[in-house]
Amino acid sequence: MTEKELAALEAEEEAGVITKTKKIKKLGVYRYNKWLSQKRFRPVNVNVYSMPIKRIKKKFKERHERKRKWVTVKKAIKMVTDRELEAFLKKIA
Repeated sequence: MTEKELAALEAEEEAGVITKTKKIKKLGVYRYNKWLSQKRFRPVNVNVYSMPIKRIKKKFKERHERKRKWVTVKKAIKMVTDRELEAFLKKIA
């Protein structure tokens, strides 16, 4: 899979978003530590993409694991707790 195809698949599984793969644009990358246990973590690079919404599914794979909420980037900056993600969002706001 290409990066764009993978981003589209993740968007569909995690948020029920159907997009046009050809119109996806990479916005950048941020890094965070993914905790595997209370004592172990792994550094992870996250690619962030902008994608037009073609359709939104009511039922999607991870709907029981996640809550979907649409907010502006400025609102998202106030909501996140990860410093790296906050800094990234401020750059693109």
